[in-house]
Amino acid sequence: MSSGVAVEDACKALFEQIKLRKSPYRFIAFKLDDAREKVVVDDSLELRKEPGVDKAEAMSDTGLKLDTLLSRLLEVNSPRWIFGDMDYMRNSDSGYTSTLLLITWVPESCTVKDKMIYSTTQGAVKNTLSFSGTVVRCENIDELKSIPDGLHEGRFG
Repeated sequence: MSSGVAVEDACKALFEQIKLRKSPYRFIAFKLDDAREKVVVDDSLELRKEPGVDKAEAMSDTGLKLDTLLSRLLEVNSPRWIFGDMDYMRNSDSGYTSTLLLITWVPESCTVKDKMIYSTTQGAVKNTLSFSGTVVRCENIDELKSIPDGLHEGRFG
């Protein structure tokens, strides 16, 4: 791996569950451990479903609201990789569709060192997980909020 950072087996296992839709979560968060030696699952974000959420206001059909994800990311205010299976409205005629999504959250307030480490490690994480979905890099709240519209408009490749 180019950054010399390993990805824990637990990350691989959780990602496979999400990819196969066999997980109670539609999104999982990964981060670097304190020693910056390995990528680990970040349990602090609690990205499990919320009961009673309408699909139109959710990031996924399990009911995780975009606002919930945003507020949790802003609370930690440190870099994360968020992997998920996101349902979104492609157009009004075809209804909802799904994509595997990687949100790279590296807040503007991060140190240059953190930005560099997360940037160089992202490729290794994607390769280890054999990720081939949509990648969205976000540095501020407005970029995070624009994800559903960006998917709908086809801005992300």
